[in-house]
Amino acid sequence: MYRLCLILILSTLGLESQAFFKLKQPTRDQLLHEYEELIVDYEQVYRQDEKLEMDYALRLYTLSVELDIDSATFVHAYELSNLYYDLDSISKSFEYAYIAESYIDSLTDPPESVGFLLNNMGTLYNYIGDYQTGLQYFYRSLDFYQKHLPAYQSYPLGNIAEYHAYFEDYETAIEYIDRTRVYTEQLQEQEDAYEYYYNHIYDEGKTAEWLIAQNQSEKAEKHYEVLLSIEDSLYDEEPYDRSYLLDAYYQGMLDLAISLERYEDARRFLDLAHEHVFEVSRHRINYLEMKYLFEVGRFEEFYQSIEDLSVKEEDFLLQSHVLDLKVRAYERLSDKTRLIESLEAKNELQKKRLKFYQNNQQDFLDIRLALSQKEQELAQLQQENEISDLRIRNQGYQLLLVLSLLSLAISSVAYLYINRRKRLQYATSLEKEVELKTRSLNKLNQDLSQKNEELRQFNYMVAHDLKEPIRSIVGFTKLLRLKTQDQKELQTYTGIIEKSGMQLSNLVADIQMYQSSESDEETAVSTPLKDVVEEVKSTLSTFISERNAAVSYHNLPTVTLQRSMMFIVFQNLIENGIKYNESNTPAISIWSEKVGAEYHIYVKDNGIGIDDDYHDMVFQMFQRLHTRSEYAGSGIGLSTTKKILRKMGAQIRILDSVVGQGTTFEIVLPVGE
Repeated sequence: MYRLCLILILSTLGLESQAFFKLKQPTRDQLLHEYEELIVDYEQVYRQDEKLEMDYALRLYTLSVELDIDSATFVHAYELSNLYYDLDSISKSFEYAYIAESYIDSLTDPPESVGFLLNNMGTLYNYIGDYQTGLQYFYRSLDFYQKHLPAYQSYPLGNIAEYHAYFEDYETAIEYIDRTRVYTEQLQEQEDAYEYYYNHIYDEGKTAEWLIAQNQSEKAEKHYEVLLSIEDSLYDEEPYDRSYLLDAYYQGMLDLAISLERYEDARRFLDLAHEHVFEVSRHRINYLEMKYLFEVGRFEEFYQSIEDLSVKEEDFLLQSHVLDLKVRAYERLSDKTRLIESLEAKNELQKKRLKFYQNNQQDFLDIRLALSQKEQELAQLQQENEISDLRIRNQGYQLLLVLSLLSLAISSVAYLYINRRKRLQYATSLEKEVELKTRSLNKLNQDLSQKNEELRQFNYMVAHDLKEPIRSIVGFTKLLRLKTQDQKELQTYTGIIEKSGMQLSNLVADIQMYQSSESDEETAVSTPLKDVVEEVKSTLSTFISERNAAVSYHNLPTVTLQRSMMFIVFQNLIENGIKYNESNTPAISIWSEKVGAEYHIYVKDNGIGIDDDYHDMVFQMFQRLHTRSEYAGSGIGLSTTKKILRKMGAQIRILDSVVGQGTTFEIVLPVGE
């Protein structure tokens, strides 16, 4: 009755529809009650009914936004990202992952899913070919787990290892896998059997795979035997966990058994894979079956089936493996027509993959732009609602003033009430004006960050576009050289083309490293510089050994900085000191001293030295003092080094250099907190 009377009164001012709308809106308590009930129901359908799970997750996300509960919004956006990823809806997965990421800074007690989200963001960027951005997210995930959940560091470490393996740096990849083993063992100590077995399968399987890639099959056999020993234990897990473990196990073991020529094992694993592997993995198992038939010499069955082998359109890696297998098969048959068709198909696949990457990268940028626009529209809508509410209240005050004339007592109360409300309204309007100004400034900062991100993406895509034709030039030149070994003059020309292609490839890689030094996403952490030097020595171990070089250091401090950026600084200085060196035993010495509020770090080599006239020139981009025939290089390393240090608030200069005797570089770093 009260509501009806109020609507009739407000209708005299033309406000009936607005009043009714306001009255029909659910209260916060009602929304909260619905949310709590849905949480209980969601737990019942979780991992049971895919469609219902998606419906519940979408409604929970909507309610958490309406209730303005940041922690819940983060969790449900993260869950939606995972659900869409499982459905191969990559753009939708990225959209909700990006939304979840925007809530991280507002979480007072970050859950473990923050680390998983950052790790998944890296995987999404890898999916569209933006490996550099993906690597940055893996490092952010690693940083989170180091602070909050050390045992889970194995996840980002494994993905960082995959990054190095993708670029065929298998030694570094295996080093990162070795680091994960410590945390995998911690999972066993915590009696987390599923996570332990899953990581154990990954650690041993990837190590064996990358050892095989380096022609170290004997070492790979040891890891294969370790995996064989845990097979029975996997069947003791709960049904849901067991299904995922067996899917990962039999896929990996089948591939390893074929590569290690353990064909009896491969036959058994093939049968078990068909029984236990998920439907989404069937294409890979069918490919491995074709590979098995080829390797054991069952060529008649192989040739009958290979042309009918289907692969998911966007699984470029598996498509490439299938084409490689076809090339081997047609070479065996001396079928030149199909061989050329397969090689051309590989070239077309590279173009298709590049176009796919470009389209998806553009989709990601469009999503981020659309979300930014939605935030603006939401802020504008909120402002309009506030204005509407204010108008309704003011008109309501007018109505109360008219009614107050009926009674002196009522008018007195109404007068006091209205004046009090007006004072509150004035104070509120001032607060809102300050809030709007603050939002405007934040919006300007966001726009600037977005423009910088778009520029970085553009730089990366340009570099990536260069890489693909370079790989094709080098690859087909190698093939041409193999086909024309008896033509010496042509061999000379193709050698020049191949060398030029490799120089261009190295130049693109150096430009990407220069551009990546712009990144501010990595958190500055307390870093012992001796650990960074040791990591550089490990990365350059082959190069150092080949040149019979020695790298020594002492008295290096612990400084708060971006660890990966300081890695690039030391790598460039040490690599240059050995490269530009005519000594039979190149020597690099690194030490430091504290001067006031600064650390002075010295890097000394016994190389060819730098003339005084060129001390400033060597820090400029693309400046070289020697021809490529004398010393390889792009002329970018020292300019990248100087740029990184300048962003840290540090400086670098040549302290001393004598031609023919060596050079001493001086880095001045602030002590910091």
